[in-house]
Amino acid sequence: MKPQALATALLLVSLGAVLGVLADRTLLPRSRANAVRAAAKGTSTQPLPALARPPASRVGTATFEVEPPAPPPSAAAFSAAFAAALREPNPEARLAKLLDLAERVVPADVPQVIQLFQQLGRRDERDSLLSTLLTRWAGVDSTGALHFAQQLPRPAERTAAVSAVLEVWATADNHAALAWAQALPPGSARNEALQTVLAKLADQNPAAAFAALTKSGLTSPNSGLTEAIFLAWAGRDPATAAPQALAQLPPGRQRDSVLQLIASTWAASDAPAAAAWLKEQPDSKGKREMVQNVASELAATDPKAAVEL
Repeated sequence: MKPQALATALLLVSLGAVLGVLADRTLLPRSRANAVRAAAKGTSTQPLPALARPPASRVGTATFEVEPPAPPPSAAAFSAAFAAALREPNPEARLAKLLDLAERVVPADVPQVIQLFQQLGRRDERDSLLSTLLTRWAGVDSTGALHFAQQLPRPAERTAAVSAVLEVWATADNHAALAWAQALPPGSARNEALQTVLAKLADQNPAAAFAALTKSGLTSPNSGLTEAIFLAWAGRDPATAAPQALAQLPPGRQRDSVLQLIASTWAASDAPAAAAWLKEQPDSKGKREMVQNVASELAATDPKAAVEL
């Protein structure tokens, strides 16, 4: 072959190789891209399950809305709903409907509907509805609610109704409620009223409650009020309650009972302090009983001190 022809053949072969490489780099990525797009196109036509889609894209999923509370019934609506509740044959369901009505009524409307409780024959329904209505009434007009309660003919209902009103009044204005109770004539009604008011006062100011109790003369061991006041006092300030019980209460079973309550309450919150106070007390039967309770609490943190006590 001539040199010129050989050079031409080599040039054509080289050119063909270059063109093949360029074609492979250009056409192959396009075919792969087309395949990827085709695959993506095929899968995108299938919708995702509802739970796999973002919340905004979910269609037809269930939604739950909290129902707003029913509006307070007017006096006329209360009467109609009360009559409907009475037709409920199931006693528990009937009581639930009655109490729901009583809890939603506007307090100022209670005087217009409270007499409806007289239509109830079951004692639990009468007591529950009367107490709920009076409690709501007393929140806006304690004097009016108390006057109504005092006029009830049945003694048991009257006592419970007066107590329900006094609890609300004593919480809002204990001074006024205590003055009212102290002004009552001597007798069971006065004693019961004072117990209700002083029990509420003990939660706020045990020292004042005990002073009022002493002034009222209701220190009988049977009332349980002395114990209740000192128990509340011990929960607030046992270091003061203990010496006050020793100083104010005469020796005897009631004082021993009160000191036992104070020591137990004190030991539950600060057993070492209760033990230190107890060591200073003279030996007696009451002290030995207190030692048992305090030592059991102290043993959890200081067994040696509990044994020595």
